[in-house]
Amino acid sequence: DGALPLWTFGKMTNLWAAAEANVHLNEATIEKERDAVRLDVRRAYFGLQLARDSKLLLAEVRKAVKKGVDKVTEQVENDEVDPVELYKMQTYVAEIEVRESEATRFATVALAGLRFYSGIEKVDIPDEPLHGPKHKLLGLTRYLLAANVNRPEIQMARYGVMARSAQLEVARAQVFP
Repeated sequence: DGALPLWTFGKMTNLWAAAEANVHLNEATIEKERDAVRLDVRRAYFGLQLARDSKLLLAEVRKAVKKGVDKVTEQVENDEVDPVELYKMQTYVAEIEVRESEATRFATVALAGLRFYSGIEKVDIPDEPLHGPKHKLLGLTRYLLAANVNRPEIQMARYGVMARSAQLEVARAQVFP
């Protein structure tokens, strides 16, 4: 019996390292896509809240402006105010109605997006007003460190460099017998 040593000059080990880095790269790509979906869900959720809040606010403003239109109408009838002021007020009422229809459209689009991303046909959110964030901002270095550790894009770059380095070593090993 005899044994011959297998000398690959790093071909096999570097191919394994490149393959392993490629697996991690693709896992980070999947995580990046998950983060994108999470962001879209948050946009739809908060967009729906904003649209509903806007509709309520615009309804209140429209009531107040219509009261003003009634007052200006009386003043125009008594020749106390120029009729141009009445036309301006009526233009404001029409503008508010346009904004209300836009808010309704935005609410519909946001709800459709939320249904799409959740996969639930009859999904809805609690009818609560938007609140400011409770989180206090920390120092920039803390966020940079967290991004360096947690962001999938940085992990993708890291594993991409590792895979390319392993491929380079495989190419160098090809020169040897």
